[in-house]
Amino acid sequence: SYTMESRARTFNNYIFHLVSPYIVYKENPPRTREINYRALWEKVTGTVFCWLLAHLILEHYMLPKLKLIRTVSLPDLVLDIFPSIVLPTIFAYIVLFLLMFEFWLGALAEALKLEERQFFSDWWNSSSFDEFSRKWNIPIHLFIKKHVYKVMLERFKWTRGSSYFTCFVISAMLHEFVMWAALGQRLRHPPVIFVFQMLQIPLTWLATVISRCSPHLANMFFWFGMIFGPPLITVLYIRL
Repeated sequence: SYTMESRARTFNNYIFHLVSPYIVYKENPPRTREINYRALWEKVTGTVFCWLLAHLILEHYMLPKLKLIRTVSLPDLVLDIFPSIVLPTIFAYIVLFLLMFEFWLGALAEALKLEERQFFSDWWNSSSFDEFSRKWNIPIHLFIKKHVYKVMLERFKWTRGSSYFTCFVISAMLHEFVMWAALGQRLRHPPVIFVFQMLQIPLTWLATVISRCSPHLANMFFWFGMIFGPPLITVLYIRL
């Protein structure tokens, strides 16, 4: 029977899930016996350090250039502004990645005594953006796989290709919304991230072909996109 005790336990599980780093609900996740306060301190310190470092990169190496994007000529934009923000953008990207997935989520997992703490895998060794999307954000990947991909595949009897494409579209729309909300852009601005993410579908096919010849070359192709893609998206958002 459904007792007050079971109701309280369910509510407690729900609150625990809200503050946990997991997105897919787990009623009784594996737990450690105690908090490692030294590891927790290291994670918190890393979070603060990465936040300060990201702020430094943005404030001193990116914003002065980004403010000029709307006013400079196209040749100056291509030859001066864009090359000057490539390295700061990829550095900020990596620092923010470490802040979120290594330190912040790690601190939450330690504070909540969670045993499972794999929030990312070796995405830097990816040979395609498809592989990257599965490795760089494991919580989101598992959520979309369970609540979108498997639902389309098992409940609606869609093909694997159609289910995969639907996941890609939903992911692209979510990324676009996050960028729109973060930058405070109006709806009249073109959906740059959505377009770029949808371009990953043919690029993934191309990377697969390259990987058959040389996995190292495919990884270089991936990093070419990682280095020049984010600054290009940033420029297009501000310029258009």
